[in-house]
Amino acid sequence: MTEFEEFILVLIMVLVIVIGPLLLFIAAALRDSNQTYDPLYKPRSFHITGKTYFLNGDCLFAYFLIGIAVFLIYVAITAKITDSTPHWQVFTALSLVALMMGALAYYLLYLNINYWRHTKDTTLSFDPGHKTVTVHTPEQKYVIREGDIEQVDLVSNFHTKLYYGYFTVKLKGGNELILTDNMPGTGAFFQYFRNTPHYYRHYQRFPIIK
Repeated sequence: MTEFEEFILVLIMVLVIVIGPLLLFIAAALRDSNQTYDPLYKPRSFHITGKTYFLNGDCLFAYFLIGIAVFLIYVAITAKITDSTPHWQVFTALSLVALMMGALAYYLLYLNINYWRHTKDTTLSFDPGHKTVTVHTPEQKYVIREGDIEQVDLVSNFHTKLYYGYFTVKLKGGNELILTDNMPGTGAFFQYFRNTPHYYRHYQRFPIIK
């Protein structure tokens, strides 16, 4: 490989590993803060479209990883080796890096698609004056007040950077609904009802909603 090609590869790795995730983390933190605390003081409704959902930070990161993986495969196939390093070693090394990036992208996209099935066509409406949250789902409408929640089960990977989790909210009377951490307003929902008597956390490496 030429020195210029090596420089480009190093630059790309720095962007992927350091700068990209940092910028996505900052943007997500600012967004989540507004969605969590604004509904405590003023009425707000949250609904997300498919276009917005699949342009979230994790999905953009996955698309970026796929692009870099494709580029690395292209370089591995077309690179002209100018030193004594065998071509098969360069091909193997770049292919392994591309494979790891592709696997991470698949993990992120699979979870996002799985969660989208339980997020689409759902609206959370907050009324701080009456301390109620109305949840509209494709199947049912729930008007939830203080004391209506019997139990909440959180299933999550509890990862510090690639966090995924979903909540099963069990209401008095036997009804249940699922809220994902990708649903705007979920943080505010649990700020409203932070005194839920039974709140259980369950670790799962791959928190897939069945």
